[in-house]
Amino acid sequence: MISRVLNAHFQRNTVAVPSDLEAITRRDPAESGAYQSLVQNIWSKVEDLYRVGYNPGIALAIRHRGELVLHRTIGHARGNAPGDIGPQVPLELDTPISLFSSSKAITALLVHMLAEEGHFAFDDPVCEFIPEFAAHGKHRTTIEQVLAHRAGIPRFPTEFGIEHAGDWDSVIDVLCRMPPVLKPGRSTAYHAVTGGFILGELAQRVTGQSLPEILHSRLRQPLGMHHFTYGVEPSLNGSVALNAFVGPPLPKLLGKMAEAALGLPFEEACEISNDPIFLNNVIPAGNLYATAEEATRPFQMLLDGGQWQGQRLMSEAAVRGLVAPFGKIRYDRLLRLPIRYSRGLILGHPVVSLYGTRNPLAFGHLGFLNILCWADIERDISVSLITTGKSAIGPHIAPLGRLLGAINTGFAPRPESGLPAWALSLPRGLAASV
Repeated sequence: MISRVLNAHFQRNTVAVPSDLEAITRRDPAESGAYQSLVQNIWSKVEDLYRVGYNPGIALAIRHRGELVLHRTIGHARGNAPGDIGPQVPLELDTPISLFSSSKAITALLVHMLAEEGHFAFDDPVCEFIPEFAAHGKHRTTIEQVLAHRAGIPRFPTEFGIEHAGDWDSVIDVLCRMPPVLKPGRSTAYHAVTGGFILGELAQRVTGQSLPEILHSRLRQPLGMHHFTYGVEPSLNGSVALNAFVGPPLPKLLGKMAEAALGLPFEEACEISNDPIFLNNVIPAGNLYATAEEATRPFQMLLDGGQWQGQRLMSEAAVRGLVAPFGKIRYDRLLRLPIRYSRGLILGHPVVSLYGTRNPLAFGHLGFLNILCWADIERDISVSLITTGKSAIGPHIAPLGRLLGAINTGFAPRPESGLPAWALSLPRGLAASV
């Protein structure tokens, strides 16, 4: 009886799952043929995740030792969200999808590249470059504190509505004038949107370039990507994958936590993500658009010690500075979880992390709960799992865990002697290295 009630509860507001999954699956012909058995096992877990009905579309790409072993999509880009009546548009391999908060990893990467260019040091106060940010005791807030979610400004003032998110100057003005919610440097509290704008403004002021120009010159062009932009041009609004709220309403406590992080109710955040406010503006912490395969490229570059196809984009020391733990693991006061951060990334853990189990040398970022972009130094893999269904709880959690388990067990960790030289000094335990 209880199981029937739960099943009925969670099967509300779901995606129509066709019986023929092959008809809505796309495979990249560039996939290596040397991993067929492993890929088949991993992809079967993706299909299990899709069958739950909590994702209109799923895209997955995996590189191992730099080789593309899997790049596939399943489902629809639009037309099959709960309540949709069509037309249904398949999710193609080249359909741009929002990475949401996984965009933070890319913005942080750009900041590290600019630091290596000599524009600033991580322990410099933000106000040295954005003088107006010093207001209300923020004069000692450093760049690395913003990167590591310790700047004390995890959310916008309650009166600042999402409709203003497209006005960059207004956003920066509000962030500069607002007092910190927490004492800068003392506490960790996830900066869902705010930190990205401060880092983006910093990058623009020290270079004299726009953030999209910085992204293009430092990453998009060198990595040879077609999409990979903050937002999209209005002409592409009809081509991107849409996002959908699925499943039952969030429980009250989770709903409050989500609203505190996002600045608006969970369901509204899903709806806004399909609006031109989100699509056609630059939101450094949340709206990078890419394919799954493209999203693996910067992580592969980092795995290779700052190189991509023989071209050096960063020094090994700069890569190590990005992926090294920033202080000890801390309780995040907004997410209400212990999170292991670097200067800009969410790290793996010796026991369990966002990226599965036993991955202390993994680094990457989460995006809107079920998007995961990461690399694992021990396994020599870079992975991008992008989903378009948004739900915090439900029957999708177990198959998602099994998918992560299949990836982690499928690619065995290499011994310490097999690690790249630049990574040997990184701690495999929970010790801080910065």
